[in-house]
Amino acid sequence: MTTRMKSLIFATNISLAMWACLIGIGVWAFQDNTPHLDGQLTASIGSFEGTKCY
Repeated sequence: MTTRMKSLIFATNISLAMWACLIGIGVWAFQDNTPHLDGQLTASIGSFEGTKCY
């Protein structure tokens, strides 16, 4: 893998992490209205957190 591809993947991970945070805040704000959707998003964010590299 080239260095350029590594940095591209790293940048993608950072932006995905930011989106996960934004989605998490949105879910937290609206979780009373959409419990089913909240469960799905929490599950997908949880699996994403497991694959993130620090």
